[in-house]
Amino acid sequence: NYFNNLDVQEEINNKLDQMVADGTLLQILNQYDYALNIKSFGCKDDGETDNTENLITAFNYCYTNKRTLYVPKGTFLFSTPISITNLPNIIMSGELKYNGNSNDYALILGDEQNEL
Repeated sequence: NYFNNLDVQEEINNKLDQMVADGTLLQILNQYDYALNIKSFGCKDDGETDNTENLITAFNYCYTNKRTLYVPKGTFLFSTPISITNLPNIIMSGELKYNGNSNDYALILGDEQNEL
């Protein structure tokens, strides 16, 4: 009988491990969270990773889906200026740090006439 040899807890743990590895668990949990963590989009606060593309994805996703973006404690680097015409709500506990050319604007918010 299949059920006599089944270790239910091990099966559950294996499935959860698989869902964590492929990102499915975060997608499911994020549907019920008030704010989406930028780490859910692959951003890392290790002080070395360039998070530019992941930040753009996070900004666009949260704006389009009317979600709040959460930046947890830590320093998240980006190296290319990011132009954001549609900014989502953002909760900042950490820091978005620009490490590109110091002559560039780091974040361009709005259109060209309304840069910050």
